[in-house]
Amino acid sequence: MGWRNIANTKMQIRTPNDVKGLEVRTIKADEQIELAKAMSGNPTPISWPEVYTSLATGVVDGTKNGITDIVGMKFHEHLKHITLMVMLTWELCGSSVKRDGNSSQERISAFCLMG
Repeated sequence: MGWRNIANTKMQIRTPNDVKGLEVRTIKADEQIELAKAMSGNPTPISWPEVYTSLATGVVDGTKNGITDIVGMKFHEHLKHITLMVMLTWELCGSSVKRDGNSSQERISAFCLMG
């Protein structure tokens, strides 16, 4: 389990469906890209040094980071909304999570938003 924040310039995220259509900054990692896709967001891999400028210029609408990163890198200067998320990984869930073979649905059910 991990605590992350999804922050963006458009709207408050209350459910995974609220991410639909948002350009979400990810790293070039399958898990992050698949999670953004599972929420119907548009994953946009961007390197760490380019995140601030990408938020400022509208290349991306939002990012998933810890609050210390958001404040430390001054991303909050461009972000209007932030939502705390609890993310579970399959390694931590183990057999307690029912898997139905649909990876998108599984990924959505594997985390909850703490609006």
